[in-house]
Amino acid sequence: MKNILKQSKITLLFILATISSCEYHQSTKKDLTTGAVIKENNLKCTEVTIEQNNKIVKTNTFTYGDEIVIIFDEVTGLKKQSNNFVYPAMSLSVVKNDKEVVISESNLLKDLNGTDLSPLQLSASFKATFDYETPGAYKIIIKIWDLKGDGFITYEYPFKLKAADDEAFIIQKSEGVSYKNIYLINKSNNKVVGKVLDAKNAYSLIFEGLKGLNNSGKVYPDFSVKIADNNGKLIYNYTHLLQQYETTGIDAKLVEKSLFSNISFKDISIANPYHLTALVKDKKTHNYIQVKSVFELK
Repeated sequence: MKNILKQSKITLLFILATISSCEYHQSTKKDLTTGAVIKENNLKCTEVTIEQNNKIVKTNTFTYGDEIVIIFDEVTGLKKQSNNFVYPAMSLSVVKNDKEVVISESNLLKDLNGTDLSPLQLSASFKATFDYETPGAYKIIIKIWDLKGDGFITYEYPFKLKAADDEAFIIQKSEGVSYKNIYLINKSNNKVVGKVLDAKNAYSLIFEGLKGLNNSGKVYPDFSVKIADNNGKLIYNYTHLLQQYETTGIDAKLVEKSLFSNISFKDISIANPYHLTALVKDKKTHNYIQVKSVFELK
């Protein structure tokens, strides 16, 4: 009887040792603030951080043009190989209304070829430059998996997207023309800016999604941008920016994709606020859109 009990204890200890050696880990956690859900299966991480334009945030609303980074700290559970390397893979998708894929990256780490970094931090990033005008709910979906094992992590983060600055540009006048986005970007970092600009930097005024200027397949554009200071002095006055196309025309699809003008503020005495007026007009149909913006320089 004692021998049987001893054998049973040995068997039980062996089973416990086997279970422990597998280090099986499975969990599902939800962030009640953001609604983010992380599922871990044989892989795990200590924390997930969201950065919006280099600032750590807990928000479900991003702005058009934002740089978004999702950081996974101390990823563990990857099977270490004989060379002491582990081989992670990571995919990124952004989905609208659970069906429309607006970003899809099958493996962001395809060029890594393994790593021996410890602790291991992995990150995925994207720029939020997709349509915010059509109502919808977006979701970031990230998967991390082990190329040499069966462990994985899935992470989902719901969010909404808004205009870069709801009042940055006001439509003064329009005839037959629609648009998707109008915004200013800082040319040094390609980030969308609001109502305060640094006079040391150069900028681009960008129109996206312009439609209705001309339905013939070509646009004959009259494009002008003017900026006046608080005293009424014109510091930027460019007319006929696309003069070479005013008579020959330009493909309407190119105009719809993007129309821009570069702007700089060299050697000026600051007199805030500044008033920007931009006009895009077709010289044959006379359809047009005119917008204005008020901003300050520092």
